[in-house]
Amino acid sequence: VKTGELEETLSEAEKEFVNNKKLIVADSGAHIIINISDILYVEGKKNDTIIHMTDGSIETKKTMKYWLTELGEGQFCQVHKSYLVSLRYIKEVYTDRVTMQCIDDEIPVSRRNAALVKKVFFDYIKSNAKPI
Repeated sequence: VKTGELEETLSEAEKEFVNNKKLIVADSGAHIIINISDILYVEGKKNDTIIHMTDGSIETKKTMKYWLTELGEGQFCQVHKSYLVSLRYIKEVYTDRVTMQCIDDEIPVSRRNAALVKKVFFDYIKSNAKPI
């Protein structure tokens, strides 16, 4: 096996592992298993957070700091102090907002994070795009 092929295979295996990772989230006394790959974005609301997914939302008592640590930086980006978005679902990046696939919501991007969001998003696209 050539070195380039091995690196590509390992990279694909890592992406598959991340895409299949699951979390158990407490919501109103119930425990719900969610796929990280289904998370569109996490929204901070006072002391709670709301996980917006492809098939609904869940309120949690976890902090944004917790979700930043749990979800990691390779697949998610904090675009605003109250929003952590999945890079996989970003449709468009503007200076002051991002639009997401699957939903009509626009997520605000803080001025402080604007340059970082563009860089992280384009790095994500470069590393995950497949030529056709």
